[in-house]
Amino acid sequence: MAKTNAQRQAEYRARRRRDGVSTRLNIEVSLVAHFALERLAHHHGLTQRQMDHRPP
Repeated sequence: MAKTNAQRQAEYRARRRRDGVSTRLNIEVSLVAHFALERLAHHHGLTQRQMDHRPP
């Protein structure tokens, strides 16, 4: 039987954690900060994750 998107994503995240590539970080930010990050990422042609990992 085919896997659901949620199952595939859960396996992907587990594999990345197991391989030491990433860890999960859940935080709450203000809407102002969220939209600022969204705008900056769009302006630079990056994802929000790439923006977060970009050197200063």
